[in-house]
Amino acid sequence: MGRARAQKAVLLTRERRFLAEQLDAPSVELTGDEAHHLIHVLRLSPGDTVALFDGRGTAKSARIAGIHKDTVELEPGDPLPAHESPITLTVAVAVPKGEKMSLIVQKLTELGVTAIQPLITDLGEVDEEWIQERLERWRRIALEAAKQSARSRLPRIETPKPFDDVDIIKRGTLLLRPGAPPLREKPLVDPLIIAIGPEGGWSNHELTLAQKRSVLELSLGPRTLRTETAAITATAIVQWLSGDLTTT
Repeated sequence: MGRARAQKAVLLTRERRFLAEQLDAPSVELTGDEAHHLIHVLRLSPGDTVALFDGRGTAKSARIAGIHKDTVELEPGDPLPAHESPITLTVAVAVPKGEKMSLIVQKLTELGVTAIQPLITDLGEVDEEWIQERLERWRRIALEAAKQSARSRLPRIETPKPFDDVDIIKRGTLLLRPGAPPLREKPLVDPLIIAIGPEGGWSNHELTLAQKRSVLELSLGPRTLRTETAAITATAIVQWLSGDLTTT
């Protein structure tokens, strides 16, 4: 077997997932980046089988019916497992400097979160304008991570909000703070919001506000974690407590 054929055989043993609309139609067309990746990167051919998902919870197998210059025609087939979490989980996180947020978005998507909410906090390291400039990049990272982890739903990467937003800091929200009781019991509400502060921690004003709104303060143990470590660890614990990581 030639090298090119051997490489293609390896690729075809893995699920290749593409974002598409109208999966109930008899024919689906891929264009833009999705078509380019199928044609020029994976070098797939008519007759090959791929997976399609609509980003809203539906996924199907599909056969490539035809490849044109910059479009791909596919025929959707049988439904595929959704692989989605049983809990509706939003992680509200004070955005750290540099590329750490990219890692957070990638790993939380793989773990199955519903939404990621960038937070503007008193002691945060970056401002709202810096975050706005990076939202599209983070959404692209979420898309690639959703494909890699065989998800059928794309997590929402929300526009930044201040800590005191009433839709985030409210009764039932879990606020992570060193020194608080450990997170080791099943979450109390669904949908659930976890709030994770900046490297400098929560301000006294933010903690007072959280207490007034009956937010539940919890910790991840005796050690102080970096923002990205706390976000990934808290998500994994909540998913496990909710039964997600034990589901076969």
